[in-house]
Amino acid sequence: MPFTGTSRFQILDKLGEGGMGVVYDVYDRERGMRVALKYLRRVNDSMGLYRFKREFRALSNLSHPNIITLYELISVGEEWYFTMELIEGVDVLHYVRTERSGELEYGETVTGASLLDTATQIELNVGASSALSRPRGERVRAPSPTPTSSLSTTTTRITEGLALPPIPARRTPISDIVSLDRMRDALAQLASALDALHAADMIHRDLKPANVRVTREGRVVLMDFGVVVEMQQPHSLERKGSAVGTPAFMAPEQSGDDGRPTAAVDWYAFGVLLYLAMTQRLPFEGTVMQVLDTKRSHDPLPPRVFTEGVPPDLERLCMALLDRDPARRPGGAEVLDRLGRGGPRKVPSLVEPTLDLGGRPFVGRARELGELRRSFDEACEQGGGCVIVAGPSGIGKSSLVERFLRELRIRRMADDAPAQTSRTTPVPLILSGRCHERETLPFKAFDGVIDALVGALIQLSEERRAELLPEDLRLLERMFPVLRRLSNSEAQRRADPPPLEMRGRAFQALRALLASLAATRPVVVQIEDLQWADEESLKLMRALLTPPVPVGLLVLTTIRSRPASAEDQDEGMGRVLSASDIEAELGAEVCRSIALPPLTAEEQRALVSRLGRGVSPAAEFWDQAMGHPMLLVELARMAEETPGVAEHGGALRLEDILHERVQRMPAQARALLEAVAVAGTPTPLRVLGVAAELSSSDTERAVALLRIGQFVHTYQSGLEPWIGAYHDKIREALVSRAEAEHTAALHRRLAEALEDWRQAPPGLLARHWHAAGEVQRAAECALEAARQAAHTLAFERASAFYRQVVEYLADSADGEATSALRCRAWLGLAEDLRVLDRTDEALALLERVESEAQNYELTSELAALYYMRGNLLFPRGDLDGCMAAHAQARVMAKRAGSPEREAQALSGLGDAYYIRGEMRAAHEYFDACIALCRAHGFVEIEVANLAMRGITRYYDQNDLSSALRDGMDAVTAAAWIGHTRAEIVARNGCVGWFLTEMGRFEEATREFETARAAARRLGARRFEPNSLNWLAKIAYLQGRRDEAAELAQRSLAVCRETSFAFVGPMALAVVALTSRDEQTRLEALAEGERILAQGSASHNYLYFYRDGIDALLAAGDFERALRYADALEAYPGGEVMKWCRFFAQRARLLCAAGQGELSEELREELSRLRTQARVIGLFTAARALDEALRDA
Repeated sequence: MPFTGTSRFQILDKLGEGGMGVVYDVYDRERGMRVALKYLRRVNDSMGLYRFKREFRALSNLSHPNIITLYELISVGEEWYFTMELIEGVDVLHYVRTERSGELEYGETVTGASLLDTATQIELNVGASSALSRPRGERVRAPSPTPTSSLSTTTTRITEGLALPPIPARRTPISDIVSLDRMRDALAQLASALDALHAADMIHRDLKPANVRVTREGRVVLMDFGVVVEMQQPHSLERKGSAVGTPAFMAPEQSGDDGRPTAAVDWYAFGVLLYLAMTQRLPFEGTVMQVLDTKRSHDPLPPRVFTEGVPPDLERLCMALLDRDPARRPGGAEVLDRLGRGGPRKVPSLVEPTLDLGGRPFVGRARELGELRRSFDEACEQGGGCVIVAGPSGIGKSSLVERFLRELRIRRMADDAPAQTSRTTPVPLILSGRCHERETLPFKAFDGVIDALVGALIQLSEERRAELLPEDLRLLERMFPVLRRLSNSEAQRRADPPPLEMRGRAFQALRALLASLAATRPVVVQIEDLQWADEESLKLMRALLTPPVPVGLLVLTTIRSRPASAEDQDEGMGRVLSASDIEAELGAEVCRSIALPPLTAEEQRALVSRLGRGVSPAAEFWDQAMGHPMLLVELARMAEETPGVAEHGGALRLEDILHERVQRMPAQARALLEAVAVAGTPTPLRVLGVAAELSSSDTERAVALLRIGQFVHTYQSGLEPWIGAYHDKIREALVSRAEAEHTAALHRRLAEALEDWRQAPPGLLARHWHAAGEVQRAAECALEAARQAAHTLAFERASAFYRQVVEYLADSADGEATSALRCRAWLGLAEDLRVLDRTDEALALLERVESEAQNYELTSELAALYYMRGNLLFPRGDLDGCMAAHAQARVMAKRAGSPEREAQALSGLGDAYYIRGEMRAAHEYFDACIALCRAHGFVEIEVANLAMRGITRYYDQNDLSSALRDGMDAVTAAAWIGHTRAEIVARNGCVGWFLTEMGRFEEATREFETARAAARRLGARRFEPNSLNWLAKIAYLQGRRDEAAELAQRSLAVCRETSFAFVGPMALAVVALTSRDEQTRLEALAEGERILAQGSASHNYLYFYRDGIDALLAAGDFERALRYADALEAYPGGEVMKWCRFFAQRARLLCAAGQGELSEELREELSRLRTQARVIGLFTAARALDEALRDA
């Protein structure tokens, strides 16, 4: 289907089309500029899709003024397209020709055409159909009739079977064909582009005039990389017996079985282009087979045969490039020398001379590479681990890791290889990320890693992906929202487990996912600049690397070994980490460090020799680098760009060299780089351009210059590139010299641009507003950043932001707005302390909040304060303090007009009164809470309280049917919204219990087993004892006493580990009930009595004495059973309950029945109580009464 545009891209024109794609001129509404968009026509062609993606990815990290800039690769459904720089101009042959030369027509790309199929005829007559752009108004058209002076479009057949063109009767003067000055300049630019491409280990393979365009300003641009290939990549993806490229421009070796292609094939095509420019003819003409066969057996006729006045140097260059032996063809350096651009060379109209370091020279480090290889092999064979590559800034940590990962990529071939590719070695999955100093994302060390992981998983089939995705993916999505792209199901309303539990489960979900991947292919998690990692990232790393680490998982990091200075640390964001910090966090068992020393003298000389042409200052000049690779590179730049630098006196500082380079750049590029430096972290290019006060087109040109000069790097792509400093030293060189007033103004413009973007992390906004002097706005942003961090379970980072708010406001004048912000920050910090189980600190902080909030009558803040205080006191057993705090919270919530907070306070009061055992009061509070929730739609709070209302209704009113209805409603609603904790409470403490009381044991067992499974799934063992207690009682009632005793003991063991204060006495009573051993029974009951004697009345009291009575009755200990009955009826909870009265009366009647013959009066009382039990649904309790009457 043709591309029709999107909400973002508006089609303006169709520029051209080829065998694989169509190119459009479109307006990008997101970026506010025109771009070229290449659309893949045949998405079901696996090789075509592979090449399409490879075309984009090959250039995504390559910048050169004569190579087209690619922007974004986009896939929407089954549509694939990418955007790139719009080049408005003509092809290179039209650019260099004179007024008197005719129209030129030449061949289109033939991809994969079979060289064995002699019926295939390629007529070299298709015009520049794959051109990316033309001057506005010029349309794509069919080839025009060819003048006699132009290249013939008719296939020439030579009787001898050769494809040499016929010799003309009259030669055409070269002045009638080309402008030699323009041709030399254009070819030099093109040679520079090819040289850079080859330095990046890539081969174009389809160089021809249609793929080389020239702008009005004379800038030559190489484009259309649809068949680009890496030099080191095996080319088994191409079918045998086929060739890739345009036959007229293909080198002789491309049509044979001469192994993988080399850079020489591009230089051959360069020679064909030069030949065509000077002669208006191709070196060989004929059928495909004739042309390709003749190339392998014959040299072309010299250009002077066809053209008069050919410069001898250009003819010699042309014939050398067309040599049949690729080893004898000149390479980039020689071509540039012959074109007069050897040594230091200028890039026309774009940048000052720069050393071409695109190939990233690498020397030495054999020992360190060996250690990395051993670590990888051990991870694959024995168990995973972590390797830290440590060293000073610029020492070569990234280069070492890149070299090692390149080895792995060669080993794995290509990620996107079609199905026919065979692999005989493990295929490592490399997931790369980076920490940035000023980045404010939680879990920032893993942010890029997760992006890469999602990208890898999306490529899998749905079936395979479903096998890999963990059960708790939803919780992991809270930490990394990008994972939502993997979910096929519709979003469901779900409540969450407690925050720490949720984070732990999310950590384990990621570990399980990586382990599943590593089970079939090694996984390398690469994280650069770990010194900037946040505490949450370390916790996640520790969870992933807790022994035993999954086999096949290797975490590979780089970290600065030198402590950063104070200004290197982000305000309030914690310490800068060292390798020893990471080792201490992870443990020596799984972590090893590789310290990178400076280069040796021999390695330094080797690197200097590879840094570029024309660099030969005295040895003393290089000694200043002291073996530091980055400084060596910058010294090489200086030596190339600044004549006489070898005589430079005194020591050179890297920051001085960088600053000098920056000052020589055009003003627009300098302004954009200043914005990058002040931003401090990768930032959307659009935001940086606005802050630098540049137009969209100026921003694009400026960033191209900065990429070429290796000042910036593209770290992330979304709707547009994210740009950051290429190295921290570049940022430091600018920031350290900037005037305070200028920096503050730039911070303000960055903040304003970020706010317009509307996707800016609030922590980043906070930093810029604070640096701009806007303290109040900074504090508001930091507060929002803290809330977002807490929502993503990054509690330590949230605490840091809350403290940052307080620090920002430290010198602000007091007032209601300032105090409200400060109180909210303190409250947030107290909540984080509560989550982290630092209750004393949290309570102390609330005292401080209370004083300030009362001064300004901040009712919302006071309501939140009192509610939190109640929640802190509740688990401590301070029920008086808890109830008082929740009562105050309820009052303040009403004053503040916050029904949600009021409902929470009512729930807290209900819980406190329930634990105290005052069931009537508890029921009233739960009832009021539910009524308020239903009035305002607070579903989660309502669901959490439904079961508790049912339980307290049963205790207070013996209304089992109404209580069961509340419990069943709670189970249904909790399951619907995913509120697992509420579901567990409802099944355990309400529905399962009541079904047991009603004698419906099978149904009750299902409820308890379901609750128990949910508790295990949550990782919340504290809920298990309740399920086990009831399962033990059911087994006991069904006569499976040994099983019952085993379940009871298991419950008690788990209870002692997790929740003894909550259900300990209950578990002890069940142990006493089910045990056959008298000593065990007596000890369990004695321990329960001691515990209850030490505390206040509670729900534990009710359960313990009720089950204790049955245990004593079964053992025939009627005297003690009567004491338990008295204790139950005299329940010290402040109210008389029908439930207590019923079970106390039952106990006394059964004791009487067990000690002698039943009198008529006793029989009547037993019968009356049995009837009462059946009426209210207590059929299980009625069984003992039945037995007593039957035995009589």
